[in-house]
Amino acid sequence: PSNLQHHHTPFHPTPPQPLHAVPGAFMSKWAVIFDCGGVLADDTFPAVYRLLSGNYPPEKAEYITNTHSRNKASWVKLKTDPAFTETHYWEAIIANEKYGETPEELGVLLRKSLSHYEHTFKQISILKEKGITVGVCSNHGTAWFAEISSKFSFGNYFEDELVVVSQTVSAAKPSPKIWAIVDERLSRHHGDSHATSNVIFVDDKETNVSAAREFGFEGIQFDARKEDGETMMKKLLAIPQFGDYYMKL
Repeated sequence: PSNLQHHHTPFHPTPPQPLHAVPGAFMSKWAVIFDCGGVLADDTFPAVYRLLSGNYPPEKAEYITNTHSRNKASWVKLKTDPAFTETHYWEAIIANEKYGETPEELGVLLRKSLSHYEHTFKQISILKEKGITVGVCSNHGTAWFAEISSKFSFGNYFEDELVVVSQTVSAAKPSPKIWAIVDERLSRHHGDSHATSNVIFVDDKETNVSAAREFGFEGIQFDARKEDGETMMKKLLAIPQFGDYYMKL
């Protein structure tokens, strides 16, 4: 197979064994990297603003629910500028929309809106049991993501070095800069057994999946709000090289 790394060493006959069982087998390792919002957790803005709309007359509900679409510049700044805090974000929303809430009150609504997708994490546990490396690449504010991670125990699934948050690294999907950071961290983690082509990125947005593929990763689009974990796994295994690798484990 093309993903074998060939080493010129003296030949010593050994009893036949499955490749994955041979100590130090020359098979490149695979990694699956997950987006957060829409894949791991439902931390999307519509949920926050739906809660906020409950503070206002019913006829304003749709307008308030669509707040994020009118304030994307503030979100871009939050997810890429380390100096721009969550408080700054809410202050900008309040100034633009003339809402009567304080930044602290909007922060409380945000935290009430958070939820996660257990069916995704069930499949992540299966991948980990098989020895597949897993990680996260998320467009997010650093402190905001840290709260989500703590609330839903991300640390039980993902090693810190394999969690890449856009505000922390000043780069956001779909920029190739953030893929390069993910790739470099995986290279450090896997050492000589790393191959860029053996990384699969899972995101609910096709734009990000396409950008990951252009960088050299594999990618699947998966929306945990609409699809179950088994569907995600089927999509992963439909990638021929990964499917073949997985079935040998």
